[in-house]
Amino acid sequence: QEFPKKFPFSEFVPKIYCQIKEFIYACLKFSEDLHLSSTEVDDMIRKSTNLLLTRTLSNCLQNIIKRKNVGLTEVRA
Repeated sequence: QEFPKKFPFSEFVPKIYCQIKEFIYACLKFSEDLHLSSTEVDDMIRKSTNLLLTRTLSNCLQNIIKRKNVGLTEVRA
């Protein structure tokens, strides 16, 4: 058996990670000209990222999972 074990959804995770990382980088670039303190920038990015993850991503996943006959291989697409 091959190690590390690869699961059908394993390609999905790095893709999402890269997109979230790009989102955070874009938020940092946007905040450069706002003259905010580092604490304010951190709070803004944390809140924006939390909204992205809790609303957008979770809603997309919920909609996919609610479909009939959807397994892990369909979720990774």
